[in-house]
Amino acid sequence: MREIKFRTWDKRLNRFDDRFPLELQDFGRLGYTLTSNDFDFQQYIGKRDKNGKEIYEGDIVKIGWGDIAVVKWSDNDARFYLEIIRVFNPYYVSDVRFYNSNKEWEIIGNIYDNPELLKETGGREC
Repeated sequence: MREIKFRTWDKRLNRFDDRFPLELQDFGRLGYTLTSNDFDFQQYIGKRDKNGKEIYEGDIVKIGWGDIAVVKWSDNDARFYLEIIRVFNPYYVSDVRFYNSNKEWEIIGNIYDNPELLKETGGREC
């Protein structure tokens, strides 16, 4: 079974707050409601990057030959996906689904601590 856990961004303090590590184990019930005006909960996607770091939605990752993407959740498709924000090699677009191999992913930041990495946007998803 995939590990289900969340990290918490405190909107008031503008930092991740490790006082609220949420996990689900053995199909147990979570004793919290995951909605809040003060916090943003980001789910662990069940994979680690090439350096062994856990990947969460909201992480910014370098993939393949240097493309930069944000890990996002799609409510419509009920899956995590990558939104490409910077393309290193625009002629390599046809193989974008190959990036599903997290062995090529490296976390370089997240949407809160590193918003400057989000400036260029391509809007593609894979």
